[in-house]
Amino acid sequence: MDGCRAQGFTLLELLVALAVTGVLATLVIPAMSALVQDSRLGARSSLLFAHLHRARSEAISRKTPVTLCTGDARGCAKRSDWHLGWIVFLDPDEDRHRDTGEELLAVQAPFRDGTAVRFRAFGSSRNLTYYPSGYTRDRNGTFTFCDQRGAAAARALVLYRTGRLRASRRAADGGPLSCD
Repeated sequence: MDGCRAQGFTLLELLVALAVTGVLATLVIPAMSALVQDSRLGARSSLLFAHLHRARSEAISRKTPVTLCTGDARGCAKRSDWHLGWIVFLDPDEDRHRDTGEELLAVQAPFRDGTAVRFRAFGSSRNLTYYPSGYTRDRNGTFTFCDQRGAAAARALVLYRTGRLRASRRAADGGPLSCD
């Protein structure tokens, strides 16, 4: 067998390759999982940001109040369960409930991935109304998005009475976010 040489790996080379692969897998997989979870929270907060921005824009351009509330296409819910979805609608009578004939502008389906969304504000935490001025109904508030990782990974949308929003990883007062 002149000129032929056996090809392959020695047992030692194979064990070293498996050890390196194992170490890399234990480092990379959790980091990838955290990236996916961060992306999910970011997407959820961006979605609500877009709906809030649209509600404000519609109130200004149509010169009529626009309400965003927890609920579904049938109407507003009696509880503050934002992770179960929300609706955006024209609310000319300013009662913060969708009545027959009030135009539905957007519907958000529930989040079924364990994302929790909480709105804390002065007044009701179930709804939010924008007026033709672009202002909200005399309140500031914070929407907090949490998953199973808790407050350390939470995101927030801070809402000012002027109707402006900002995304943050801190509470409105600069303190840490809470997922309670």
